[in-house]
Amino acid sequence: MNFGQTLKYLRKKIGLTQKELAEELKLGYSTIGQYELNTREPGFNNLQKIKDYFNVSYDFLLDENQGNKEDIKKIELDIIDLISVLRKNYITINGEQINEKAKEGLIRFLKYYGKENTNGLSKKSK
Repeated sequence: MNFGQTLKYLRKKIGLTQKELAEELKLGYSTIGQYELNTREPGFNNLQKIKDYFNVSYDFLLDENQGNKEDIKKIELDIIDLISVLRKNYITINGEQINEKAKEGLIRFLKYYGKENTNGLSKKSK
């Protein structure tokens, strides 16, 4: 996979649109599309944002010859599947259903926690 294919794979794995990912990374919507189409390459700062957001290595993002099924399987295990569950279901706390704003806040927290805490929810023990 090339960089664009890898980025698209990671984005879809956590259920984000290009626009949502752009907002999360504070990039333009069209920038993500151009990256995925390989018509534009990220500079170092944007590459670092992408790497940190998905909690992957530079090698994983940039190695065009990777095609390694073990690496892809590892990423599938490392991505927070809980976020997709939260997006598709209603959540209750103490028997009370939380509203959409609270649910989105919880999702943002989980994304932040997974990125900031190396032993967090987004990583399995290695």
